[in-house]
Amino acid sequence: MRFRLIYGLVLVAGMGFLAVGVMASGDPRPEAKPFTDQACLDCHTDQAKLQELAVVVEEVEAPPSEGPG
Repeated sequence: MRFRLIYGLVLVAGMGFLAVGVMASGDPRPEAKPFTDQACLDCHTDQAKLQELAVVVEEVEAPPSEGPG
């Protein structure tokens, strides 16, 4: 008799903890804001503009070393 009472109490307590945990968790993923900055996207994907603004890196030759070694 005592075993059934204890088992029942543990079962009810477990279901209570489970219900509280599920209710408190909420939505795990926040909503993403819609994309609105189309001008930025257009500028960064315009190949002609990117090539126009690209910086050409020139290789600088090291001066010949002087002295021993």
